[in-house]
Amino acid sequence: MLRDSITDRGWPPLVLSGLAGYMFTADPDELEHYEVAEVREKLTEVRRLLTATVAPARPPWAG
Repeated sequence: MLRDSITDRGWPPLVLSGLAGYMFTADPDELEHYEVAEVREKLTEVRRLLTATVAPARPPWAG
């Protein structure tokens, strides 16, 4: 199930490291790219939540 979820979301594959356990990847550049994409996705979700809940609650004359 975890492999299917990772594939569906386009995440890097899991890699088993002897010292660190399971990691998404051993390549630091690929890991940084993944982390930046995840943060952008979360920020977009928060922005959409705020604009969907706060903006419609404002009176029309508030601009």
